[in-house]
Amino acid sequence: MPTNHFFQHGFGIGTESEQRLLQQLVNETIQIAGIDFVYIPRKLVKLDEIFKEDTLSEFSKNYKVEMYIENYDGFTGEGEMIGKFGFFLNDQMRLIVSKERFFLIVGETYPKEGDLIYYPVSKHLFEIKWIDDKNPLYPLGSRQYFTLVCETFKYSHENIQTNTEIDTIATRYDDDVNKIFGKNTIIDQKAEPLIDFSEKNPFSERNL
Repeated sequence: MPTNHFFQHGFGIGTESEQRLLQQLVNETIQIAGIDFVYIPRKLVKLDEIFKEDTLSEFSKNYKVEMYIENYDGFTGEGEMIGKFGFFLNDQMRLIVSKERFFLIVGETYPKEGDLIYYPVSKHLFEIKWIDDKNPLYPLGSRQYFTLVCETFKYSHENIQTNTEIDTIATRYDDDVNKIFGKNTIIDQKAEPLIDFSEKNPFSERNL
């Protein structure tokens, strides 16, 4: 038996006016309970066609967009930890942004993985890792918002020039980490009488 045409109208459940009403309710809810974040799109400068990476990315434009924090009780993810390659900060956050408002402010129909989100309250930079656009599955036959899965941005000498306080956040964090974990003065002092750090020719007769 086909769907009831008195309700579905042949285009799925939900009329255009109902879809519009739901979009307005989503916009208003985020504006009431959300926070103003800064969306920073990534500009690709030198894309590696094999690995699909760009080590020379630039971030120059920024847009203030209201978003709702889904995990409002705190950051998720692995948090702060020290590994064999240094210090890592792996906070994660899920943000809900209105599809309509995002298009009106940014001018794009869809956020992109790799773009940055600045959280002005905690002064953290996050990178969009994944965009969930399937949950919920098109209520009333249309999409009203996106869920952005974001992780702490790991600065790798990208060019960030937004002419705002954002420009100093990533570089300052990178410098602070290097100052704390990049110097091994104590280790060098303890190892000096035990290990010979002078350079040697591994192919000399003495070392064979």
